[in-house]
Formats: sequence, C-alpha cells, structure tokens
Amino acid sequence: MAVWTSEQSAAVVTEAPRLLQPDPAATIEVAPTSRTVCHFRLLVWTAATAVGLLAYRFESPWVWRIAGTAYLYFALSSWLTRRKERSRTQRAIDMGVELIGSTLVIALGGGFAGPFGVLLPVAVASAYCDLGPRAAFTAAAGAVALGLGTLAVNSSLRGTVLYVGTSAVVLGSGWLLRNRREESPEPDTLMAPRTADELEARLDSLGEEHRQLRSRFRETTSAARDQRARIDEMAVGRDLMAASVEAADSEAGFVRLLALLMERFDASAAAIWLLDAKGAGLEVAGMHGNVAPQLRDHRIAFDREKQPSEIRVAAERALAARCSSVATVSLAVIVNSAANVDVKDADGPATVGFALRGSSGIFGAVAIGGPRRGRFASSDPAKAVAVSANAALAVQNVLAKARLSHELREAALLQELMELAQSAPSLERLTARVAELIARVSGAENVSLYLAQEPDGMLAQRATVGRSINLLDHLSFPKGTGICGMAVKERKPIFFGDVLHEPMLMGAELVPPQVRTFLCAPMLARGRAVGAVNVSHASAHAFSQEVVRLVTVLASQAALALERGAEREALEHLAITDGLTGLYNHRYYARRLDNEAKRSARYGSHLVLILLDLDRFKAINDSYGHGAGNGVLADVAALIRRSVREPDIVARVGGDELAVIMPQTSISDAMLAAERLRVQVEREPFQTPDGAAVHLTLSLGVAEFHGAGDASAQLQERADAALYAAKEAGRNCVRVAGDPVRAV
Repeated sequence: MAVWTSEQSAAVVTEAPRLLQPDPAATIEVAPTSRTVCHFRLLVWTAATAVGLLAYRFESPWVWRIAGTAYLYFALSSWLTRRKERSRTQRAIDMGVELIGSTLVIALGGGFAGPFGVLLPVAVASAYCDLGPRAAFTAAAGAVALGLGTLAVNSSLRGTVLYVGTSAVVLGSGWLLRNRREESPEPDTLMAPRTADELEARLDSLGEEHRQLRSRFRETTSAARDQRARIDEMAVGRDLMAASVEAADSEAGFVRLLALLMERFDASAAAIWLLDAKGAGLEVAGMHGNVAPQLRDHRIAFDREKQPSEIRVAAERALAARCSSVATVSLAVIVNSAANVDVKDADGPATVGFALRGSSGIFGAVAIGGPRRGRFASSDPAKAVAVSANAALAVQNVLAKARLSHELREAALLQELMELAQSAPSLERLTARVAELIARVSGAENVSLYLAQEPDGMLAQRATVGRSINLLDHLSFPKGTGICGMAVKERKPIFFGDVLHEPMLMGAELVPPQVRTFLCAPMLARGRAVGAVNVSHASAHAFSQEVVRLVTVLASQAALALERGAEREALEHLAITDGLTGLYNHRYYARRLDNEAKRSARYGSHLVLILLDLDRFKAINDSYGHGAGNGVLADVAALIRRSVREPDIVARVGGDELAVIMPQTSISDAMLAAERLRVQVEREPFQTPDGAAVHLTLSLGVAEFHGAGDASAQLQERADAALYAAKEAGRNCVRVAGDPVRAV
C-alpha cells in the first residue's frame, strides 16, 4: 500500500468536484458535428432549389419556392446561432421543417416518381447525426406517415411502388440507427467502480499532476511578473525618450527627465551629474524637487582610478546634506557599472541611483532621494539600474539636441553679425550694434567694447550698453594692464562667476558694486588681438558656460566684422578725400553741394558757398619747387579746416582753389567767416621744407543760395563770379556775389 500525503489528499479534494461535474467549456463552442449537419442541410436544399428551378420553373413553381424557403430558413437559423451551440429544441424544429419541406417538395414534384424522393432518407440521416438514434427513428416514422399523404395526392402504380420501397428503406434505416449503441469512454471519475489499487494509483497520479500544475503556475507567475517589469521599463524608456525630444533646451530637458524618474520611484528630489569638458569631475547639470540650490555648486571629483564606492559616498553625502526629505542615505550614485548596486539596508535604501553610460564610458550619474513612503523598496535599486540604459540615451538626446540648437543659434547670430557689418553706416555705429547684440545674447546688464588704437596699441572704449555706467570704461590703458589688458595680451577669455570670491582680483575695490559676474572676451582677428568685450551682471553666476562660449565666439567674429568695417571706412574715406590736403575731393564736393542745395530749397534754410584761391601761388612753386608748394598748400588746407565749424564742408576743387560749404549760415555770418579766414592766412607764416618763410593771401568769393528755383550750378557760378571780382579788385579781399563793389 502506498502512503498518502497531505498533498495527495488535497489533490483528491481539489480534483473530485471537477471530475464529478460536466465540463462547462463544452457549451461554449459549436460542436463540429452540429456545424457539419448545418452545412450538409444547406447543401441539400441548395441542390433541391436548383433542381426545382431547372425542371419545374413554369410547370410547378411552388416546388422551387418551397425548396428555396427551406434553404433560407436553414441559412438564417445557422447564422443566428453561429457563435453558440444550438439547443435540442432548435435542432428538433430543424428536423420537423426538413421533413415537412421534403414532403411538400415531393408531393408538388410528381410524388415518389419525381426526383425529390431521396430527400426523406437524407432527412433521417441528418436527424441521426444531429439528435441521435431515437430522433432518427422518429424522423423515419414521420417521413413514412407524411409519405402516405403524398401517395394519396399522386396515386400511381409507379409512385406506390417507389413509396413502398422508400418507406421500407427509411423505416429499416431508422430501426437500425435506433438500436445502435454509442461507443463512448466511461467517465474518469472517482465515483466509478474501481479497486483499491486502481484508486491509489489514480490518487498518486492526481497528486503528481497537482504538483506539476503548481510548478507551472509558479513559472507562469514569474514570467508574467518579469513581463510586467519589462513592459514597465519600456514604458518608462518611452516617456524618457519623448521628454528628451520635446525639451526646449538642455536645462528644461534634464528637469523633465528627473521629474519622470521621481514619479517612477515616488520620490521628492533628484539630481543629475555630467562629466565636465576636461573629464576631471562631475558637475550638477540639473536638479529638481526638494533640493537646496547649493547642490549646484557641489562638484564630485572623478578619475578612472578612483573607486566607485568613493564617488558613491561623495554623492551620497552631497544629496543627503541638501535634501531635507532624506533622513538616512544608504545608496546614492553608482558610477562604475550597472552590476555594482549595493543594497545594505534590508528595509530598503533612502536614495537610489545609477550611472549614465555611453559608447565611450561613463559620462554622468543620477541620484534620486526622498521617497515619500519613508524608504525605497528593496527592489527599487534594481529597477533604477534597469532604467539606466534608457535614461542614458535620453540624456544623450538632450545633449545632442542642445548642441544642435546651440550651433543653429550661433549660426543665426553670426549671420546677424555679418548683416550688421554690411548695413552699418559707420564704424562707430557698427561697434554700438555689436555691443547691443552681445548684451541681448548674454542677458548681461552692462557691455563695454574696447578697440586697440594705432600705433601705440592703447585700448580705448568705443561702445557701452547697460543700465549703469562704469567710469573705468572711459579710460584708455595699454595691453597687459588690468583684466581687459590681460585678456588681450594672453588672447584668452577671463571669467569670474562671483568677483567677491576671486582671490586673484587684487584691485577688487575698483570693481563697481553692481558687478558680481564678469567676463572679458578678447576680440581676435586673424590671430591678432584688436580689442576686448567686457560683460557683467549684478547677480553672481549669471552666465552659463554656454553663454561664455557664445560671447567668446561672437567677440572674435565681431573683431573680423569691425576690421572689415574699418577697412571699408578707410576705402570710402580715400574715395572722397584729396590725397594731398586731406580735404574732400571735387567729386564729393559736387555731390554735397547738390544735396545741401536741395535740402535748403525744401526746408527754406540758409546756405552759403565760399570759394577761396591762393594769390600768386604759382610763384611759390616756381621759387621753391612743387614739393614745397604742395607742403604749403596742405598747411593752408589744415588751417582752414581748423578755422571753420564742424558741419561745414571744406573741399579742394582745383589746383590751389578751395571751397567751403556752410549750411544753416546767413550771408552776413558767412562774410565774417570769410574775412576771418583771409586774415588768418595773411598773418600765418608758412615754411618750406628748407625752412624759408612764405606769406600768402587769399581771394574769397561768397554766394548765397536763393531757395526754390535756384540750383547748385547757379550757386557755383555766382561764387565763381564773386571770386573773379575779388581778384579783379586786387586780391587779398572778400567779395559777395551780385555786388562787385561790396567788400568786408
């Protein structure tokens, strides 16, 4: 005798109700036999309808109509019950409809002498297949009884013989089918008669099956749990990737990623560290939640030789000290590999984390702390490691998108800078626009632009933008002196996140109180320092590293733009300037005279033209040579330029003939100015290169613009006439157009 165990007894209790009760799944699906009978009936009545249409369409139309009606009934009945087993009552109704339809079709189709007599045996066969032996005998008896009525309608010798033969076949087949026993296996239940040995063997088999079922259940449960974990991990990865794509910039992207991780672990604080450009340490790139701002200043030393546990402890202390929700930190940042997760607290850690790994190795780490339920679950560290790969990809996406955004922004700013260089009317205006552009890009409160002066290289302020004016901006100093001079000399930017905590600032008392963040970027053009840009802000750490880099790039590009602007301005100056005297040349003089005449005619303002001619200048060239004459002419031109007002235009219009255009000047004021020039030239001794003193006099013709209806050419003619009159009057005098006898 086998020994019964508790598991075997439980198996009996568990399996007995199942073995004693019918299988509920048997009525869910349609039985194959019933489905076959339905298809067979449809096929038979389709054939009967086709035969009726072909043979009795006009002779006896009710034959094919009844056959078609029976076909439609069976088709509709089969369709309405296609998803469930037909009940026995429905199948009995189908059998009756089939017998009645067969009898009517036989009666209308010529009786048993017609082609439809075969329908009665078919009805008996379908009844047997659908309802069993008893239904087959019942169908046979009903077919014979209904056949009597058919015989009475169509009485003929041939029909009688066929009826008798058909009835014999139908009744005989029905009787045989009724007496046939269905061979089916006995139900495998405990209630069946069995011997003790058979019962023990059966119970042992049930116990083994039960153990196998329990094992399979555990395996299925474990697989389902793993599948749910993978699905959860994929969902978190999908959310992280979506957040990395939707983020507008890197800072917003990191905050979004940390928020998703905090939601995933039900935490209140998180931070992300990224490897700096030199690879010497991890810097806080983003933080979110209940974290003190001082965490951003905390830097974790990092090198390939350092143990992961040392980095973990450093990050653990940093997060614990700046997150009030973390009471005790057991596990923080793991920066070695996904396998080095150390769970020391059996109740679960207070902080979880993972490394950020890329193709080139570790590039950062994430720490999550402050679980809202007090401590993390013991399985959370493993979950954190599982999500690390997706988080690393998301962080790389944020960084790549930020780099692309920075490159596009830099390209747009450089394009804007080039457009400024092309559209600025003067070098002074260009420097002002460059300073405004840098202030807008950096968000600085004050921007000062310095350019190196030739030939001593002194740095002089050329443009200032900001809400406060620094007096130091208006001082010139040589290269190498001060912060700006050092940046220009070393050709490297100098940046102070907080000037109050910079020991190298020996002259910190000279820094204005409004300045806490300071940046000096040298302006480099073709490897040569041409100036510098000072950028400052009243708040500490106001400029990110990206802003520092962008301002440095813009400063160098601005140097090229300013250098080109200076070259263009020099070329334009050469194009309108007389090379000997430095005065405007005749082309520029003619254009300005025409413009001033049009402006005077439009606004009704005064305009006076003075033409000057050096008396007997040819004698100087003959006596001292043309070189001496050119020197004297240049000295006279410089004297006249110094003696007139800033708005007045002085030009050389001929060999020794000069002109002065005086806008907004009355004729009386112009006559006084002309007389002053004549006296100054007469009294000024000019020297030749060999030291000889030369005295000159001037003849001057003054003409006034007459307003609308006048023209610059007419003004020129009147001034020429006045000059000719001055020469005719003996030279060294002033004459006014229209009055040859009038003199000052």
